[in-house]
Amino acid sequence: MFILLLLAAAIYTRKHRKLFLFGTLLFYLLSTDYVGTKLIDPLEKRYPPLQHVPDNIDAVVILSGGSTPGAPNLPLLPGAFKRYMYGIMLAKSHNLPVIFSGGFKESDAAKVVTDELNTMLDLDLKTPVKWQKAFGIWYEDRSKDTWKNALYTKAFLHENGIDHPNILLVTSAFHMLRAKMLFDKAGLDAIAAPTDYLASNLQHFSYLPSVTGLKMSYHALHEYVGYLLYRYKD
Repeated sequence: MFILLLLAAAIYTRKHRKLFLFGTLLFYLLSTDYVGTKLIDPLEKRYPPLQHVPDNIDAVVILSGGSTPGAPNLPLLPGAFKRYMYGIMLAKSHNLPVIFSGGFKESDAAKVVTDELNTMLDLDLKTPVKWQKAFGIWYEDRSKDTWKNALYTKAFLHENGIDHPNILLVTSAFHMLRAKMLFDKAGLDAIAAPTDYLASNLQHFSYLPSVTGLKMSYHALHEYVGYLLYRYKD
């Protein structure tokens, strides 16, 4: 609809025709699975799925990814829910503690999901009274961005006697490049454990505009800009 509106504006206007034609073409390209995949694929391929978990890992750190306030169940957004579940699976299978990091009430949403999993699946996922290197979950609920995720996670681990943390960092694959860079800058030894891959196998209909294609383009451009801003920022 927006592509057709931009095209109609280009046809019926004279003064800014070239601008509207450029906008039409750009919006169309960014809305295709082909361009979206081409943009996001280099980010995701940089960090393939985790194959091995070292013995010296102190914790699994899951970065939040959005929630739906007031949702009747499973309030984490789909990408955030994938991060959460993958992190829980890693921690459960290797008997490691979990730190879920996220402000804006996202930790509250994660707690709701935890309660639901405990009730329906008898997962027995709880926050122990005292920090221990065993399966359990802690919540960091102050961070507003990825840099604060790193700083507050490091501070939390330091408060619990871990001065040189070794962590598994769980986030969406397209977000991992920027996230790992920031966690490394903060002084944590982070091993990438990506999930929520978005790049798709291209089909003959990959040149048609879609919300999926636009979503991939948005996430990719957001990460490229964010990475460059933080890469050269002290």
